[in-house]
Amino acid sequence: MSSTPSSLLDLQTFEISLGEALLARLRWESSRLGLHWRRERLFELSGKLLSSPELAGHLLSGRREAPETAGWGDDFEPQDYLHLVPQEIRRGLGQYMTPAPIARYILRTSGYLPEEGVLKKRLCDPACGSGVFLVEAVRTYLSALHRAAVPIEEWYLLVRARFMGIDVDPMACLYARFNLSVLLAPAVLRWMAANPRRFPEPLPIHQRDTLSSLAAELGELGLLESRAAGAPLAGAFDFVVGNPPYRKLAQMSPELRRAFSDSIYGHPNAYGMFLHAGIEMLRPGGRLGFIVPRSMLSGLYFQNLRRMIEEKTWLEEIALFADRKRVFSRVLQGTMILVFSKRRRGDPDRKEGRQVRTAIVRSIAELEKGGPPHVSAPSSQVARRLNGTTVWFVSDRERTYSILDKDRGPASPVGQLCHSLSG
Repeated sequence: MSSTPSSLLDLQTFEISLGEALLARLRWESSRLGLHWRRERLFELSGKLLSSPELAGHLLSGRREAPETAGWGDDFEPQDYLHLVPQEIRRGLGQYMTPAPIARYILRTSGYLPEEGVLKKRLCDPACGSGVFLVEAVRTYLSALHRAAVPIEEWYLLVRARFMGIDVDPMACLYARFNLSVLLAPAVLRWMAANPRRFPEPLPIHQRDTLSSLAAELGELGLLESRAAGAPLAGAFDFVVGNPPYRKLAQMSPELRRAFSDSIYGHPNAYGMFLHAGIEMLRPGGRLGFIVPRSMLSGLYFQNLRRMIEEKTWLEEIALFADRKRVFSRVLQGTMILVFSKRRRGDPDRKEGRQVRTAIVRSIAELEKGGPPHVSAPSSQVARRLNGTTVWFVSDRERTYSILDKDRGPASPVGQLCHSLSG
């Protein structure tokens, strides 16, 4: 997740450092695959993949040899840059590194599986940070390509066509390109072997403001128009996943406020606006999977957002993290996993028969072991009317929903549970 440029970091220094590391990966893979490339060609390839035409020149002028590596496995963990940013700045910007098990679980519960059905689906992380969600999604996609017996020299172009990452922070974009290039190095080299006179285009990791770009697409032009350049976002994706920034927005342009007016109430939070944006970015039937603060379950400022989600999507899963301390490193934040699918035109408004999976996650390790025990509850039991608005209730026990059905008074378990979840 990211929300603003890293102004305190020397981008070129880290660009060169990552270029050297990527060069090491490419050299190691070239040797393993029995391919022989001139050093200058691999330097230029590193620059292309990191979307930095000047990088090859910097590497060559420094006359540096790529560092030796003991080996690179397909299970590598993405590199991240947030440890370089002081914690108080990270907190102020709403930037938190997502643990890989959470990203894998969200992809899985959103239906993004290594099956033939994902091969023509498009996926976007609209606040991609260093690319944790994208790495896990591409890893899944490569497994599906392998199962479908698609030749490896075709993999890179297919990934370019099916994935997009967006972040306003240039450092985040740099690290996302690096992480994905490391994962895709074998496919890139095979493509180059089949196209010896060409270089691949970089992956679509765009440094741009997702909210402003989408607002311009939706008709709020004016000052936003200059920031809307790039591939279209509205209605373009089958999956939108990620960990949007968590921070209150004290100041917003009138154009941005108008574009997201249907979901804003009072003081907007960035993650709520990213949920709204995700709905707009999905194709009908597409799915969104985010990890977000659980304050939106019953918070007053999120009542319009909850209404929008209920009207335009089908809730699929809400899973609360029981521990507020151990999801993000050194951060106290109550969070939950939220998954919904965008309604198709012609879907009935009635929610009868619609089920929502609800759960309590007691540890991140639990997500890697198949996930927590779920309850499948009718959507009307999860999204309940209370004091003129809708609040969402999440439990891992069917008995809880039965108790809530019996008493809805102000001092009832409904009101008490509402108060506890909003914290």
